Amino acid sequence: MYFIVHFIRQTVAHAKKTALLLLMTTAGLSTLNAQNYERAVGGRIGTMIGASYKQFITTAHALEGVVDLDILHPNDMSLRATALYEFHHAWPNADGLSWYVGPGATAGALISANSSFIFAADGVAGLEYKLAEIPLCFAFDLNPKIYLIGYGYIKFSPNIGVTVRYTF
Repeated sequence: MYFIVHFIRQTVAHAKKTALLLLMTTAGLSTLNAQNYERAVGGRIGTMIGASYKQFITTAHALEGVVDLDILHPNDMSLRATALYEFHHAWPNADGLSWYVGPGATAGALISANSSFIFAADGVAGLEYKLAEIPLCFAFDLNPKIYLIGYGYIKFSPNIGVTVRYTF
């Protein structure tokens, strides 16, 4: 039992260090004007299905909230809310295209025979394209999660998705 507790403590400490390193690295990157909208709402589909809301707080920093349902794993089906802090950067010589990275967290519930609260440390990295003539943007990203609570063990989930949002 001691080894399991020790392993969990080391894994959590490593996840915290990794998240801090990611935050410090991305905060130090260039903050080019990467967005040309203020808010966006839409749907997300991939390894999960759900809804997304993004709000820029500066020209290069955004908060994104995602509520989704994991329907691909019937034995571990879950309903989650994710909060992400994103650092956006314009793609050189490509109007409307940007890339983004950032940390986040997920909380939710397993909806199965063994229902329980779940919590994960997140990261995100992706590409976003905002159409010039109409208020739509498209994003493709990787949102890996390290579940620290809820599964009875540390669980990694890679999570890839495509999001379509109406911008305003």
